[in-house]
Amino acid sequence: MIKSLTSLHINHFSQSLYSAQQTRDIDKLAIEQLYQGNGYALMKKAGYALFQFASSLYPEKCHWLIFCGRGNNGGDGYVAATLAKAHDIDVTVVQIGETETLSETLQGEALHAFKDLNKHKNTRIISFESFKSSSITTDDGSYLIIDSMLGTGLAGEVRGEYQKAIAWINQSNHPTIAVDIPSGLSADTGRPLGTAVQADHTITFIGINKGLVTGQAKNYTGTLSYDELGIGSDIKSQVDSLMCLLSSESIKLNLFKRRAADHKGNSGRALFIGGSDGTSGAALLACEASLKSGIGLLSALVGNNAVTPMLSRSPEVMVRGFEKDIEKQLPDLLEPANAVAIGPGLSTAGHAKRLLTDVLKTGKPTIIDADGLNLIAMHPEIWQQHGHGKCILTPHPAEAARLLECSVEEIESDRYLSITKLVDQFQCTVLLKGSGTLISNNSNNIYICYLGNEAMASGGMGDVLSGLILSFLAKSQDCIESTKYAAFIHAMAGESASQQGIIGCLPTDVISASKLIINETLEKIAT
Repeated sequence: MIKSLTSLHINHFSQSLYSAQQTRDIDKLAIEQLYQGNGYALMKKAGYALFQFASSLYPEKCHWLIFCGRGNNGGDGYVAATLAKAHDIDVTVVQIGETETLSETLQGEALHAFKDLNKHKNTRIISFESFKSSSITTDDGSYLIIDSMLGTGLAGEVRGEYQKAIAWINQSNHPTIAVDIPSGLSADTGRPLGTAVQADHTITFIGINKGLVTGQAKNYTGTLSYDELGIGSDIKSQVDSLMCLLSSESIKLNLFKRRAADHKGNSGRALFIGGSDGTSGAALLACEASLKSGIGLLSALVGNNAVTPMLSRSPEVMVRGFEKDIEKQLPDLLEPANAVAIGPGLSTAGHAKRLLTDVLKTGKPTIIDADGLNLIAMHPEIWQQHGHGKCILTPHPAEAARLLECSVEEIESDRYLSITKLVDQFQCTVLLKGSGTLISNNSNNIYICYLGNEAMASGGMGDVLSGLILSFLAKSQDCIESTKYAAFIHAMAGESASQQGIIGCLPTDVISASKLIINETLEKIAT
């Protein structure tokens, strides 16, 4: 059964993620335990799923260009080509490398698939170089491209004919389906290895590679779908994975549900600190998000210029402005709080360092974002002396780079490694923002939020996320579960708010959408 990773199929998201080596291990186990060593039987199943996927998506495309490499990825393409020819679809197999010696150079299942394809009359297999100089016309809209060149085993940068073929595919105007992974994309990091196919759809089999769901991956995969090919948990459980896609089923939602007799005092008491003069919008967004997500009581310590706008926009917030005796009023605000958020719009000057220090000294569950993270990077002694495991750090890549004293490019080149380093260094819950947000803590499990889209590329979205985490953390005091739930709601609300258009989707739109998403998820819990 083919499933797509979209918000419409969110219930299918409880999936483990695997490295390239782990998927090969699962593949080997399946062949041994389910197919008695017959790997070609499994390849035929994958090729059939590919054929069904392509023909259902593009029934009007009567000409298929299937670009094949020399490994098992190419073998899937051969099987799909055989099925397409049997259904009277005009197929051209564009082979990378020489075609005359394929019978001698191909091995294993790929060779078997190639021989079956050659049983059909008028089989058209042409090298890429010959294809470019041939009289085959691809100018009309009847063509579909299937990328079966490079699979998940690619390690080095793409070169030679593969590089040229990828460039040709990307410059064409034809819809493209990638098999397993867009050729050139790293299966472990989501980073293009020099260049990669920009597919409209990607279908992957058996297990989802971790590189398909974070970093730059969405720029290349298009819509991501998968088919387990009947390989269930009895096989997959034999390969340990500490990574999984975030879904409502992977969150302990009962922590956030209100009971019939609940009141404001036991629905979470929180304190927000930030929004200095000139950046007061961060405070307004975070506090409004916290209110809309169910906080019982919310206090805010903000810049003096933010007090009146805060009261006008959200009179539910008990707001105070920064004053000269800030050190004296802070204990009164901190004492009743179940959780604290500090950083958005705070600045790194004046009172900021003292505020962060005093908050950390309490040992209370604390979200540290934006300037709070910058303060830790500027003054590492703050964390060394007062940091603790009940904190949640929420850096975007630039903030993560400051914390780890490296470049943004290093952070993004392997986001899984980056979040592991952050957790190891700070020994608390970390949320690494970006496409395919990553969440982890000392358990070494990594949760990946695949949802969310480019509509959320707008200033203030991170402040909304901080407000959501604050509300959930004040209710539950569970750092990892609150972070997971907030990331999930934030992403779902972003997708919901963008249904009226990608451009112009604002953080306030996400706040409005979050209330409905929260109530919908909590209603699923049996009473």
